[in-house]
Amino acid sequence: MEKVFFMETVLEKISEGKFFRQMFAITLQIIAVVIVVSALIAWITVWKSISGLSSEAVLGIIIFQLLFIIAIYMCVHVLIIRAANINALPDSDYTVIPIVSITLKAFGEIYASFVMVIAIGGG
Repeated sequence: MEKVFFMETVLEKISEGKFFRQMFAITLQIIAVVIVVSALIAWITVWKSISGLSSEAVLGIIIFQLLFIIAIYMCVHVLIIRAANINALPDSDYTVIPIVSITLKAFGEIYASFVMVIAIGGG
C-alpha cells in the first residue's frame, strides 16, 4: 500500500534543501546547453547569409561573429559558475531565497555580459 501512497516521499524530498539546489543547478546547466546549441545554429545561419555582400560588410560580419562567440562563452560560463554556486550552498531552513538570489544575479550577469560584447560588435 505504501507504493500507492507515494506523496509522503515526494513531500520529504521537496522539503530537503539539497533537492532544490541540485534541481536548480541541473536546470542552469541545461539552459547553458540550450544556449550553446541555439547560438551555434544562429552562428551558422549568419555565415550562410554572407555571400553576395561587399567586402566591408563581410569584415563587419567576421568581427561580429568573433564577438558573438565571446558573448556566448561568457553567458555559458556565468551559468556554469552560478550552477556550481547554487550546488555548494549550505543546508539551511530557507533554501529557496539564496537560490533565487543567485539565479537573479546570474540572469543579470548574463544580460550585462551579452549586451556589452554584442553592442561592441553591433557598433
